[in-house]
Amino acid sequence: MDMRRVVSLLLLGALGTSACAAKVSATELITKSPGALVEKGTSKIAMDIEFSTTTSGQAFEFRMTGEGEQDYVARKARLEFSFVGEDIPALGPQETIVDGNFVYTKAPCQSGPLAGKTWVKFDQRQATGINPTSSASNDPTTFLEGLRGAENIKEVGVEKVRGVSTTHYTMTIDPKKALEQLTPERREQVSALFGSFGPGIPADVWIDEDGLPRKYSASFESGAEAPAAFKMKMTFESYDYGTRVDAQIPPEDQVYLVTDPAGLGTICFPTPPKG
Repeated sequence: MDMRRVVSLLLLGALGTSACAAKVSATELITKSPGALVEKGTSKIAMDIEFSTTTSGQAFEFRMTGEGEQDYVARKARLEFSFVGEDIPALGPQETIVDGNFVYTKAPCQSGPLAGKTWVKFDQRQATGINPTSSASNDPTTFLEGLRGAENIKEVGVEKVRGVSTTHYTMTIDPKKALEQLTPERREQVSALFGSFGPGIPADVWIDEDGLPRKYSASFESGAEAPAAFKMKMTFESYDYGTRVDAQIPPEDQVYLVTDPAGLGTICFPTPPKG
């Protein structure tokens, strides 16, 4: 055989092997996608949350939709959202600012303990359990950390999200496995949220050719550690990367510090929701 042909075949074989080795598995693609957002820097975001719970025999449900911007490196975000539901008081558009561990939410009232202050503030690390206000006000990307614990992954097919081609995957998420993949600092920041969820969370993610999660949807149910039974479906979208993030922290004299985020919803609305 011609030596030149032998060398050519060897080179082609080596290139083919390298190409196969470089191919990223679906598991690796999905579990690394939260990190891909951090590398991207900033984007616009959109959220849709459907929440239902039963407390003291009373049913309570609502829907929250919102849009804003997220800085994945500085962990800052601004989100404007609205609540819709027969079981909650009529509210206009609300605003939330996320600054690392701390969440600032524009108060829907200035009565009671707020004493005229226009913002409430709480620490996400203390927000154990899920309640209508703290779950909606949480750092949107906290939920995405669950992708690090993706299991039973199945590819659905190619679909467009806001005009961008993506691959749609279904999976289940193991919160404990996700927490194990985080740094100790980040684990502390999100463990209170994940501690409320049961195992085997059904989820979907749509990932683009750059490994970015353009859309993420998951259905959560309360685990044994949650203070009350609940169900929640959350959908998150990220788009328009490189956008400017205007997350201005409110003046301290306009902020009321909430030491127990579980009671956040009772500050303005002490009356229990109707059953």
